[in-house]
Amino acid sequence: MRPPLEILYELYDTAGGALSPSIPIKKYAFPPSTIREAGAYWLTMATGPIPATSSPGFVLEMLYSMRVKDAMTGDVVTASPATSLHEVQALMREHAITGVPIVDEGRLVGIVAIGDIIEALDARTTDARAMERPAREAMTVSVVTLDDEMPLSLAVTYFDRYKYGRFPVLDSSGRLAGIITASDILRRLLIALNEEIVRMEQRMAGKQRAMEAVSYTHL
Repeated sequence: MRPPLEILYELYDTAGGALSPSIPIKKYAFPPSTIREAGAYWLTMATGPIPATSSPGFVLEMLYSMRVKDAMTGDVVTASPATSLHEVQALMREHAITGVPIVDEGRLVGIVAIGDIIEALDARTTDARAMERPAREAMTVSVVTLDDEMPLSLAVTYFDRYKYGRFPVLDSSGRLAGIITASDILRRLLIALNEEIVRMEQRMAGKQRAMEAVSYTHL
């Protein structure tokens, strides 16, 4: 199994470029959407004896401490097994997504991906009603899912292992809790890095004020 950080950086190279316009990252000297440079900047702000080579270690620590539920999208667009493929296609177009989980009474029973829709569209040459088929007839039943309490470090390896664009997320009762993409993970890490940098700057500013106050009292 490849190291999670190696996979993460590869995911960033393919998906991270589109993140910066949608993330309220504080403007620093580094590009706000670059995880490597954000981690390096955090190190330059650190007051403890942290080796210069450990910036990936800080990101890795975040990957292990954060859970899938911290990064997933909880408001999931779903369909029922009886929903027609034409309706599923409309959902994909409306919400700009490439996969729709199929849910029956809160339980995940399958997923219809954009590839399934394309196959149905192609089949119209021989079956005019191909897009009117219910989702249950075209969905993938053997769905790989993630647990909402799973560490992000493990979730990252799933993207590398299966090459899927998204994974449904289940809660402890087995019900659909959300859906997660590589972009969701990258976005959450960038926001967390930004939050840590802000906290560190505030601590440094407080120390600076305290030192100035001490200096003033000795004048």
